[in-house]
Amino acid sequence: MSRIDLLLHPIRIRIIQAIAGKPLTPGHIAQEIPDIPLTTLYRHINALVDGGILEVVEERPVRGTLEKVYALVEGAARVRPEEIAEIGDEDQLRYFMIFLASLLQDFSRYLDSHQTMDTRMREVVYNKAALYLTEEQYHALAEQVRALVMPYVTAPEGVDAKRYLVALFGIPEG
Repeated sequence: MSRIDLLLHPIRIRIIQAIAGKPLTPGHIAQEIPDIPLTTLYRHINALVDGGILEVVEERPVRGTLEKVYALVEGAARVRPEEIAEIGDEDQLRYFMIFLASLLQDFSRYLDSHQTMDTRMREVVYNKAALYLTEEQYHALAEQVRALVMPYVTAPEGVDAKRYLVALFGIPEG
């Protein structure tokens, strides 16, 4: 299985989102994504460990067994531009559809939450903009966005911060 196939699976995307910025046990991951059966969750966690995306950062004894704490391997959860450049159009479209499907699932879960319509619409932002950039400017912008977002990937200690999903993608038009 390719690294991109490993990363762009709907359940594994959710595991990576849950664990981003904070090491978690399988039990804590299950609390973050309770609609996934525990056996399925373990199978996908193991696949991510075997693929070098997750690593065990701690083992602690709990009721006669060792409880593992997992964390993302630094930089391993990003699909690199050179990996994307090596795949064909059909796979590109398939991966993008998986990405979009995961966004649709996230948004559907959000709408199913017990919030009022007024609250939901104040919290939701989606936007599409056409920018005029050289290729160098585009890549510089992508790095600036990454640098801007990275400090917020880890939950600050002692602060009751709410978690938001932010998805960005860029494609040249025309």
